[in-house]
Amino acid sequence: MHFLIIGAGSIGKRHVHNFLRIDGVRCSIADPSADIRAAVQAEYPIEAAYADYRDADLSSFDGAVVCVPSNLHVQMTMEIIASGTHVLCEKPLSTSTEGVAELKKLRDETGVVVAIAFVMRITPIAKELKAEIGRIGQVHMARLTAGQYWPKMRIGFPPAYAIKRETGGGCIPDHLVHQINLFEWLFGPTQEISAHHWHRVLEGIETEDLGVVTMQFANNVVANLTICMCQRDHFLDMHIAGNDGSVKLDFVNNVIHTYDETTESWQPGNAIPVDRNDWFRDQAANFIACIKGDETPHCTIEQAEQTLNTVLTALESADGDGRSLPVPQA
Repeated sequence: MHFLIIGAGSIGKRHVHNFLRIDGVRCSIADPSADIRAAVQAEYPIEAAYADYRDADLSSFDGAVVCVPSNLHVQMTMEIIASGTHVLCEKPLSTSTEGVAELKKLRDETGVVVAIAFVMRITPIAKELKAEIGRIGQVHMARLTAGQYWPKMRIGFPPAYAIKRETGGGCIPDHLVHQINLFEWLFGPTQEISAHHWHRVLEGIETEDLGVVTMQFANNVVANLTICMCQRDHFLDMHIAGNDGSVKLDFVNNVIHTYDETTESWQPGNAIPVDRNDWFRDQAANFIACIKGDETPHCTIEQAEQTLNTVLTALESADGDGRSLPVPQA
């Protein structure tokens, strides 16, 4: 199978690496930067490299992976699926809801697969977490804390798209969106949300590097999420409390524990350490299986649209006085 990776920078290169780990897969790339094209071609057996994705015969590919700034996602995906080619589009779905209804309509008319790359849903530890939540009774409170030093984590910091909100920058729409989507996978659509965000430390970007979000779901579930992109240590921890127990996990080290009330102790789960690239390989494998009709997308347009509604409402709250606002339902 032959895939076109559009945007061969940091995340695009990761997709190239992990698609090529799957037997029988070939990759071509499209990127306006000659230096990026040359670097990827020097490292991987690339079939063809284009300065503009429109120079390629889109209909000749089994699928395309869209790795461009978020504000370009919807229009580019529509152009590709109009040719009959399947699409794996990077998260988030967009920076606005403009064009989303038309995208869904065109997907249905063409019958192609469109998956949105919220990769955390496909990880073994997230799947185990979802199963454990089903065993701890009614959930009351979920807490998540995420932190990293972004200049160290991101090669070529700052990426051009992250400098402005209009192209997808900001700690909530660019980073915390992963965890917002994960919580909606666990608990359903967000009903209300409140948020605060600040730009405090990172130079070279005007968007926010600190954020706090509170999400309210049906069945009285409340989740509190924090993100810091300017701390030196890297971690991503979750703690979910239910009527009959609790579950906590460390996403960075791939460790999950469930609280046993009878022994008043934490019991380890079954998740085993995996390389982060395995997440993306499994995501690529899911996309290929969807194309073959064997599986369904790990995240659909509709699910990503709900997360987009949640993020846009969070930004409205954070840009205002931080009050809780109702989230439109996709």
